[in-house]
Amino acid sequence: MPAQNLPDTMLVEDTPRQNPSLEPGQAEALGPAAPAYPRDETVQGPVAVACPEGLSEPALQLLNIANEQYARGDLATCRVLLTAVLELAPANSPTLAALGSIHFQLGELPQARRRFEQAIELAPDNAILHVQLGAACLHLQDVPAFEAALHQALALDANCAEALQFLANLNLRLGQFAQAAKLYHRLLSLRPDEPAALLALAKCLYELGEEALCQAALERVLEVEPANQTARDNLAALRGRPRLSRFSRQGQILVLTPQESKP
Repeated sequence: MPAQNLPDTMLVEDTPRQNPSLEPGQAEALGPAAPAYPRDETVQGPVAVACPEGLSEPALQLLNIANEQYARGDLATCRVLLTAVLELAPANSPTLAALGSIHFQLGELPQARRRFEQAIELAPDNAILHVQLGAACLHLQDVPAFEAALHQALALDANCAEALQFLANLNLRLGQFAQAAKLYHRLLSLRPDEPAALLALAKCLYELGEEALCQAALERVLEVEPANQTARDNLAALRGRPRLSRFSRQGQILVLTPQESKP
């Protein structure tokens, strides 16, 4: 799908030092390993199936064990158990999506893509599934499929927070700060005062030369989360005080990306 046909929230075209759209070479630069980027909860969230209707008691028991193994960090066993759940209930979209998430986290990108596609066949109006598919396609360097998936997610729900977050993080990663700032503003209208989004917005505003707005965003983080050291360090740097944290680099303010700022 040509980039010019995408909604403006999709494009990564705001800073002249970057190419006007995401090209295969840029996708490759993000790293081939699935967990490298985006470390997005949309793809890497809990495997708990939110809608277990239609699962038999044996399937539900396997699902519970799968969640226990996920909590312990045993993704390989979790994958085996979810596959067994699908053998008992092959037409369960949430289980397919959960298994796709596990494949994604294990770096098994073709399998992740296939599971997300299967989930979408059963639930085509689920915008989040299209975001998950887009993440897998991006890591597979299939840029047209990535664009089509995110376009469809936003067509289904123009205010899909997961799609907006994914695109905001991607634009931030590529240095498209103006477009990322627009997306974070939209995300914050849906999720007010989310510290990670405010930190990322502050980074964008600083890079765009909007230091007063950057300071306001950092101050808001501290109002919401007084113990947030990232916001405190960067606010101190912005106000001209010496900065001792590991985030300092040549006197430039550095705000961590949303996922990096999480413990």
